[in-house]
Amino acid sequence: MTGAVFQIGTGLAPLTILNGEDEGQIRIAGELEEQIRWLSGVVIKACGELASGLGLEKIITAESFQVQSVDGMPAYLGVLRHKEGHWELASSSQHAATSILLSGVPGQLRRAQGSVVWVAGEWSGEIFSIRSFGLKPEASPK
Repeated sequence: MTGAVFQIGTGLAPLTILNGEDEGQIRIAGELEEQIRWLSGVVIKACGELASGLGLEKIITAESFQVQSVDGMPAYLGVLRHKEGHWELASSSQHAATSILLSGVPGQLRRAQGSVVWVAGEWSGEIFSIRSFGLKPEASPK
């Protein structure tokens, strides 16, 4: 299922919703739900078991997900690292560890080195130029 993530409610029991391109709104459940919730506004592809809830509600128990885009720009999720004078976004999947060389890393993002972040932008050759980013709430610099 592919769609934009958004959150309904606050406090102890917020719901994480995937606004599916073809499927409409689907509630995200499972162990990955909290990891997905902070990606509000990000388009992701979620894989897992689809079930029906109360009434017309659809629920996906997410077993994996991949960040796709933000505001129409390609986007990626990973750990921000500064290595050998270059900034990179390191991600690991079930299949392989990869890293993306980054340019245009703003100061606020630099202070989140070592944290999980998403970046959106455009490719210029083999380097990804950042136009937008998001910090996991506990990673936000003070």
